[in-house]
Amino acid sequence: MKLTRRKIWLAAALLVGAAVALPSLVHFKVRRVSSIMSHALGRDVTLGAASLRLLPRPAFELHYVTIGEDSSFGAEPMMTAPLVVASLRLSSLWRGRLDFSSISFRESDGVAPSMNLVRRSDGQWSLPSLMRSAQAVPAPAGTSAPDAPAQFPYVEVLSGRLNFKSGVEKKVVALTDADFAFWAASDQEWHARMKARIIRTDASLSDTGTLQLEAAIRRGPAQLGNAPTLHLQARLRDAQLGQLSALVYGRDRGWRGAADIDVTVAGPLARPNLVLRSSVDDFRRFDLAAAQPLRLQAMCSGQLDPARESLEDFKCEAPSGGGQIVLSGSVAGMASPNYSLRARLHSVPVAAAVSFLRRVKRDVPADLGARGIIDAELLVSRLENGSSLYSGHGTISDLKIMSGNGDLQFPEVKVEMGSAGKSAGFRITAGPLNVALGGDRPASLSGQFDGAGYRVALSGPVAIEDAVRAARMFGLPAPGYPLHGGAGIHLQVAGLWAGFAPPEITGTAQLSGVSAGLAGVGVPLHITAAQLELTPSVATLRNISGTFPGGPVFSGTVQVPRGCGHPQDCVAVFNLRSAELDLSRVRLALAAQAQSPWYRVFTPAAPAPSFFGRVRATGHLSLSRLAIHSLVATRVEANASLDNGVLQLDSVDAQIFGGRHRGAWSADFSGPEPRYSGRGRVLRALPVQAAPWIADDCCSGAVDFTFTVYLAGTGSAELLRSATADIDFTWRNGALNRFALPVRLPRVGPSESAGALHFAQFTGHAALRQSSLELTRSRMRARTGLYRVSGTVSPDRRLALMLASNSGQYSIGGTLDAPIPLLEGPRASTHLSGKLGPGTY
Repeated sequence: MKLTRRKIWLAAALLVGAAVALPSLVHFKVRRVSSIMSHALGRDVTLGAASLRLLPRPAFELHYVTIGEDSSFGAEPMMTAPLVVASLRLSSLWRGRLDFSSISFRESDGVAPSMNLVRRSDGQWSLPSLMRSAQAVPAPAGTSAPDAPAQFPYVEVLSGRLNFKSGVEKKVVALTDADFAFWAASDQEWHARMKARIIRTDASLSDTGTLQLEAAIRRGPAQLGNAPTLHLQARLRDAQLGQLSALVYGRDRGWRGAADIDVTVAGPLARPNLVLRSSVDDFRRFDLAAAQPLRLQAMCSGQLDPARESLEDFKCEAPSGGGQIVLSGSVAGMASPNYSLRARLHSVPVAAAVSFLRRVKRDVPADLGARGIIDAELLVSRLENGSSLYSGHGTISDLKIMSGNGDLQFPEVKVEMGSAGKSAGFRITAGPLNVALGGDRPASLSGQFDGAGYRVALSGPVAIEDAVRAARMFGLPAPGYPLHGGAGIHLQVAGLWAGFAPPEITGTAQLSGVSAGLAGVGVPLHITAAQLELTPSVATLRNISGTFPGGPVFSGTVQVPRGCGHPQDCVAVFNLRSAELDLSRVRLALAAQAQSPWYRVFTPAAPAPSFFGRVRATGHLSLSRLAIHSLVATRVEANASLDNGVLQLDSVDAQIFGGRHRGAWSADFSGPEPRYSGRGRVLRALPVQAAPWIADDCCSGAVDFTFTVYLAGTGSAELLRSATADIDFTWRNGALNRFALPVRLPRVGPSESAGALHFAQFTGHAALRQSSLELTRSRMRARTGLYRVSGTVSPDRRLALMLASNSGQYSIGGTLDAPIPLLEGPRASTHLSGKLGPGTY
């Protein structure tokens, strides 16, 4: 027994050793193996190298394999592979020939096998041609059965790539990570299976799903002429809709959802039956989200005719609420298809259409609801000359659309469908319909929809708040602030389907009695009348007559660009006129905010940005009167700009202090308190008007001065405390009527009596700091001599002035109303100090 076991183990060891050593001792020609492969596949095969192995079963390992293509399908090889394992069929060795039982194309060193599947211009594919030619190839010369065909081996491709070609053109769609196999189960039956991922060679796609396919072709019974039958099942799982659209169209069309597709093709190969089931879960637009997912599904059936490349008796059914959508007809041809189709909507609830709309259209209200039933039929046909014909009709019964506290009702909406030319395809026309929008009579509504886009027209009298509410129902852009009043409108809403382009509203509206509550503005804007014109690029308000209560009454024109993105990026252009503009009242209007409700204490939130705090505008202002508290200018012409709460007035030409002003002013309302600044020049101002705190008979003459000034605050006291100014002045041919010098001066003679101090010219610099006015670098050329003037005026209106000349020096005390000049002595230096009180300038 032990001896027998030893013999068995020794024999086994010898066999294993022979299996390992024999391949290295056997020498064969690569050309011989290539010939055997060519015989098995019916195609020319070239090899780079070949080796024999006996374990685990006899096989050739072939390197750098290229399988040629049938010349009628092209010159490019049918397949290339870095490594092929061709297993020998042992039964063929007893017949004195070498056949392969399986041929496995595999990856090696990161290089995957690649196969081309070619479709010829006559509709024939290269793979069936391979199967037919393999069966017809005779045995290689020198075998014992020279005319016996070889049995087709089991062919598999592991982790390979499958390319599709139409003639010599390679398509951008391909299969990768493909495990593909086909084999002859018998002389009468072929099988194939595949699992792969679909890609585009010109795009990076990751979620196109997994494609699985199983197919079998059987030769039919002899009494039926051996007509072959086909049974094919294909499944696409876990595909993302956006990636699928990029696969088909070359770009992501913007749709989202998880798609599953099942296809079954069964029956005679010449005319098999097709059944397709598809579903999309959580269908929506890429930038929208819905609380409840929407599922779309459809089932289609028909009969294929591969010879004519046609689909006949085609029918697709999709449930929609309690109704149904049905598409039926036939399609012939692939390159330039001709078709005859019929689409029917039977008892489809309008609510289902609104649910779909909410997932494909932005800004649709979350509470938008609808009632009604849609019934429609559309016939579509494409002729051989390439022209398309459309015809159909439809009805929406008992339509009611609701959102918030408003609704729109239409007892019956009839639509007509017809051809609109090759470019736009079909056209749907609805209306005109009567729609009640708060006017003294119904407005008229009509619409046209085609393959390119849509156009809806609305005309007639409306209440603006009702029109805005209706616009929001359909996701159209509408002002976000309260609007009340009436208008006669002629508006069009148009847009394109492609690229989710936003709708464009154009037309005219005659506004009357409109009130607008603007964010951050304490009082409403009233527009008595205005003409609104909307073009694709500009919104224009003409012939405006408007006012803010307690504020300016204005008229003129305002233009606002459209399509510039964010509202802050739109710079309005205006030309406005007003009888009066008081910037202090403007500040009160801009600063006023509605009080927050008590519960906001527990949920604090930042206040909404002010309308004027974020608007940007530039243009021209014409004002009969402009006031900043007690500072008043008349006949004002200025170039103005408003940018994020800052009002800038440039090239200001105005009458002020009885003279002519030219300069620039700025009012900044963006902070907690308003800030004003200005610079410019005033010619021939009247001192009494420039200094209204002094008596009318105090002085005379005309003053030219240049100035820079800064003020901040909401009241006169705050403005005075914050004010800083620098003024360079020239006062000509004037008199200080209460500044008579009381003593005899050299070369003058008798003392002057009570009266005025006359001068030909008084020049100098005045600086306002901390409510005090200081004179420096000042000279007065008077009748009594040439004086250096310095000093201050205090906030309590008291004077501390010095007049000095070569012959004497005077100090002036007292107040502005009752100055007291005193002679201090000859040749004194000049020093001036003092303050100017609140309300004095």
